[in-house]
Amino acid sequence: MIRAILYIGLIVSTCLFFAGCGDERNLLYPYRGADDFAGTDDSEVKDTVLAFRIGTVRDVLQGHHTLVPVTKIAGKERIYYLDFTIGYDSYPLAFMGATRGPLYDRPGDFEWEYFVYRYGPLPGCDSRCPTGQIKFVCMAEQNDGPHQPLEYRVPDGTTLFTLDFLVSNDRTLECQFIPINFFWIDCSDNQVVYQDDTLETYDPYQLGISRYVWDAFKRRVEFDNPFPSYTGANSACDSTDEQHPVRRYVDFHNGGVQIICADSIDTHSMGDINLNGIPCEIGDAVIFSNYFVVGIGAFYINIDAQTAATDINGNGIPLELADFVYLVRVIVGDAIPVPSPIYEPLFVAVDSNIISISAPHPVGALHVVLEGDIAVTLTSNSQDLAIKSGYVNSQSRLLLYSFGRNVIPNGEILQADSEIRLVDIQVASYHGAAFKSIIIGKPEDILKGDSLTVIANPNPFSDSTIIAFTPSDSSSWRLQIYATSGLKVWEFDSPAGSYLYHAVWKPKNLPAGIYHARITTSSKSGRLTLIYKL
Repeated sequence: MIRAILYIGLIVSTCLFFAGCGDERNLLYPYRGADDFAGTDDSEVKDTVLAFRIGTVRDVLQGHHTLVPVTKIAGKERIYYLDFTIGYDSYPLAFMGATRGPLYDRPGDFEWEYFVYRYGPLPGCDSRCPTGQIKFVCMAEQNDGPHQPLEYRVPDGTTLFTLDFLVSNDRTLECQFIPINFFWIDCSDNQVVYQDDTLETYDPYQLGISRYVWDAFKRRVEFDNPFPSYTGANSACDSTDEQHPVRRYVDFHNGGVQIICADSIDTHSMGDINLNGIPCEIGDAVIFSNYFVVGIGAFYINIDAQTAATDINGNGIPLELADFVYLVRVIVGDAIPVPSPIYEPLFVAVDSNIISISAPHPVGALHVVLEGDIAVTLTSNSQDLAIKSGYVNSQSRLLLYSFGRNVIPNGEILQADSEIRLVDIQVASYHGAAFKSIIIGKPEDILKGDSLTVIANPNPFSDSTIIAFTPSDSSSWRLQIYATSGLKVWEFDSPAGSYLYHAVWKPKNLPAGIYHARITTSSKSGRLTLIYKL
């Protein structure tokens, strides 16, 4: 056993996996039906060599986690050491971690001792490497004390570990197959140290490298390509060294993730939010309105299908307030062709416990999220409207709307029983257009003579926003952005002699919420409230 430990230690020393690697995306394959995949049917593994498989997971929903198992599927040998390198495309699949299998349970049937992984970049790579790389080392025993594994023979079908991926929400990937493959950077990758009791040799501990490699479509891939490759250990890895014999004794079966086709999810038409087969009825609008006050829990029948059905205006973005208003317009019977977004600024003033608006076009609905548990009611100016409210995750969520033809008037519209602390706001026009430039403040405050007019487009925003102002002279200027706590989170100084009067802000590692922008020149200043949404 000591010789085995020393032997394994020699192998591990060749597998230092804490450095850099290059970049190349895997191919995407269109989904061609379940019969094209190897899946979990291992009946085709007939001979006695060791074999391992990366699982294939079908009909995966975008924006969700998917778990991909790596299993042992053939072989009766005692296994002491596993070294696996796995490659994948990191754009559609974001690796979130790995969970070790039952080999490592204590108490358990095996009680193996060592499991570690490292995800890329890995050493020795060049531009042919995949963008996603993970290195796994699994050992039955460490030289660390009297404990011994209870069993070295791993039954076929045992999950060694499970990969956790978050699938991209990019809708152009729908219906695609994303390969996850065993990958070789050099001869040290994808090796197995095992003991074959049938061999009559002095040292029964063997080093196994790849014999055959199979893709997820049950096709054997070409052998003997230069490193790095997906085709196995090439002929340079063969050895006749009697002290460290190498055997081509391991088969590797690749897998992947098949992203579900969109038409398989959404079998109902747009607007059929309650999934009863009748789109754009009052029941659909009621469920959709509930979403704005209780969140995704309003969709209790089928979250993915109901979410997809909320894209009423067909712009590819579900769950927007503009979708809700357009649905109401369809139900009422005065819908027009889907209007374009509105970029003219809409002003929302928060004055202690009062919310008021000043809009350039009639407003159909307003959705606000406030910090804390706050009771909010209509003002005398908005009595003809309906209000829904809910309290979720320490926030008060409110929807101001009408199931008729009433519009939200300019002026004071909501009043609270305590001071209002705004977290988020969405506004849609009467005809279902989204207001893309929302300014927190009153027009007279923003446009007074000694201040700059500052706007952001879009605002609210989820990725980036362009902050611009009307220049009064050609002097240099500075943009500073602060959190509500007063902490400065970003600063930008205009280049010397520049006539550029805008900047792009992309929040990084910042929580969603309200931020305050301040622009100063040599003689004037201006402020703007920004709403950042994840």
